[in-house]
Amino acid sequence: MQDPYRMLGIAADANALTVRRAYQKLARRWHPALRAHDHAAEANFQAAAQAYALLSDPEQRQRWDAGRRVTVVTRRSVRARRRAMLSTPELAFSFEELVVELLPEEASAAAEPVAGETAVDISSEVALGFAEAIEGVVVSLSVQRESLCRTCGGGDEGCSECAGRGLEVDLERVRVRIPPGVGDGSRVRVRGQGNLINSRQGDLLVTIRVRPHEHYSRQGSNIYSEIPITVAEAALGAAIRIPTIGGPVTVQVPPGTRSGQRFRLAGRGVSRADGPPGDHYYQVEIVPPIASRGDNRRLLSELRQEDPRRGLPLED
Repeated sequence: MQDPYRMLGIAADANALTVRRAYQKLARRWHPALRAHDHAAEANFQAAAQAYALLSDPEQRQRWDAGRRVTVVTRRSVRARRRAMLSTPELAFSFEELVVELLPEEASAAAEPVAGETAVDISSEVALGFAEAIEGVVVSLSVQRESLCRTCGGGDEGCSECAGRGLEVDLERVRVRIPPGVGDGSRVRVRGQGNLINSRQGDLLVTIRVRPHEHYSRQGSNIYSEIPITVAEAALGAAIRIPTIGGPVTVQVPPGTRSGQRFRLAGRGVSRADGPPGDHYYQVEIVPPIASRGDNRRLLSELRQEDPRRGLPLED
């Protein structure tokens, strides 16, 4: 084992706080989750973790300082590499910092494994609210990963550690930032968060499911809604307030508006990273007045004298 003080870049009389801060700096620099497929970074991370494990233990540090050889037992598994970083609040950093890539619709779900092998990419699914999908959100996912058994290297059927499977299975929770504007069925890739098989680090592929909204529907970056209006507003025109995903706005209903007529609010849809925002389309629906009310009944009786079907070929 190399000198732990030299590995962390600290003096032999460094206190516990200095040891921890030195490890924090190196762990953030070399963490495998941030340097996928970089084997040198993985080796440096392991060396830093081993040095910190020794120097953070007063008894082992005293034995090292006394000149006796110390063997630090570390399981170089996916779980051990991540827990070394996340086991204390001071060392934790959010998985929001990981590379998250919004995949095109035609991208495949995951790389197909060779016959007899375990796929390196893993899949997960998350359900979002309508607003969360539009605005973006950080979600916590439970992820099951596999890696070759570090005890037998995947080749000992009698291994007690992996029960002869040759694989270790770790169940972890990770935090992923879902970018704004995703839709139902969208998929994002989180690099370096998949299985670790034969030095191949896979990715985590997350499929998005968006729950429907009570008032809005969505197609791409456009928003659609239905707005009720009165007979008087439709006939005479009116300024009304309607809801949008960005907040209420005032719109003008033109005189003579018909039920089912659609209007467009430019730029009031979903924001896009690759272009201008979408639009909000609202369709007005005329709500008949309640005839049982006295004033309404009188007005409706007067309106009934008008015949909107005049001019149609209705003679026998």
